[in-house]
Amino acid sequence: MIMNSSYTAIRNHEALVKFLGKWPSFDDFEVDSMLLERIDVDELLGPAFKWSTLTIRFFGFRHDVAVESPDRNNCLIIMQFGGLENMTLNGWNNQNAINGFTVNSNWSERRKRQLFTVELIQGFGVGTKFDCCEMDLISVTPTTPGPTMAPGSDAINRAAIST
Repeated sequence: MIMNSSYTAIRNHEALVKFLGKWPSFDDFEVDSMLLERIDVDELLGPAFKWSTLTIRFFGFRHDVAVESPDRNNCLIIMQFGGLENMTLNGWNNQNAINGFTVNSNWSERRKRQLFTVELIQGFGVGTKFDCCEMDLISVTPTTPGPTMAPGSDAINRAAIST
């Protein structure tokens, strides 16, 4: 997959680069959870304005290392996208493996600011595309695949605590 450098607009992207050795393609990463929220920001923009966010937790790893190797760097990645709009979401299922993650920058004449178009390319399960104003890497937490990924597991709880 051809990648551009728009991912560098993700605040704290360096933490994922450091952990995995380079910015990943997200090919075959799994989307573990997605949380959509509307947040009141009355103090800043008036009582009618709501700021929408999307928080996504991915299970990721290094593709260039054998599955059984400890150097594969299995991890949980939590990212948050703010100022969300124009979202499409489809295909959510029990696995949600994606075929990639793209970020493109564009100017919004309506918003009078730079926006980012983010796409999780649908593989087996979820696919989504949306525009946002902000992108943040919240955490990268080492983990192991399998039963430790179950709800309530220590790996999941460690990821939640590190946010």
